[in-house]
Amino acid sequence: MAIYLIASVVVPKAVLRSINRLIANFFWGSHAGKPKRNWVAWGAACRPVSEGGLGIRSVEEIVSSFRLKNLWNGVVSKSIWAVFICGKYKIDTVSLPSYVTPRTASKFWKECAKYIPVLVRNSAWKVGNGDMNFWLENWGNEGILAEGLPADDLSLSVSLREAVAANFIIPGLVDSSISHVRNLYDSRLSADVDLRLWALTPDGTFTVKSAFHLIRELAPLCPFARYYWANFVPKKLSVFFWRALNKAVPVDVRIQRCAISLASGCVCCGQRHIESFDHLFMHGDIATFLWDYFAPPFGIRRQDFSVFWASFGHGLLWPQWAPS
Repeated sequence: MAIYLIASVVVPKAVLRSINRLIANFFWGSHAGKPKRNWVAWGAACRPVSEGGLGIRSVEEIVSSFRLKNLWNGVVSKSIWAVFICGKYKIDTVSLPSYVTPRTASKFWKECAKYIPVLVRNSAWKVGNGDMNFWLENWGNEGILAEGLPADDLSLSVSLREAVAANFIIPGLVDSSISHVRNLYDSRLSADVDLRLWALTPDGTFTVKSAFHLIRELAPLCPFARYYWANFVPKKLSVFFWRALNKAVPVDVRIQRCAISLASGCVCCGQRHIESFDHLFMHGDIATFLWDYFAPPFGIRRQDFSVFWASFGHGLLWPQWAPS
């Protein structure tokens, strides 16, 4: 219900931050009624599992996806609402790439109109009458001409129909590009009427899922994630591995970096060494005993794993003994 609500109304940013905070506090837990420290930045947690995150979707990115959907429905569909929106805010296909939102527009429509460049850049066309911008629309389905062709002083208000009527001899289009543009026009996708398509789906239909993956911030792939998030691994251990890779295990050294005064001493050793992650899980007395006992049957050397763990960086270093 909350998703449908934020898709149709303007939600204050403070409310979105509060929703993210509630989700974060639920994950990290609480103590004595107070939320625990969030050890990993929320942006890093809101990545797909394949990119080293938790698979949580950022509320802000979800809202942006729905704003793009509302814009698409207002510009492309033939519904009564779309006709009303285009009439009220004076939107037409030819001038859409250079559209300026009226000052009197509602806040909701202003938020939607911010994504016009995203919509234009990720659109394709079935060409009918040719009533779309010649330079700023992807009517040839090979990209926007203004970005890919050498040109002089462009006349950005020219429609494709006007360019065809002039046999593509128009201001801004250099002679060496005319034959290429003619070939684009001859090989275009044709239809009885102009039809804008969503270029990120095979059938040209807009989907919120494709919009979300377009808008969200990409991160490097983490090839190790598919192993510690495998179905046979208990989720508690999976979360621990994820926290370890993100240096979010609250050992003494990590706590001291949070400006918390703490005397460090590893309780797993006879001599109280400083408790760091590397010491606790690699070089401490108990860790050394367990590595020496369990590692040889699997052909793993503790020294190799220690170097790998220290330099992992979301899968940038991949040891020879790791499964392919």
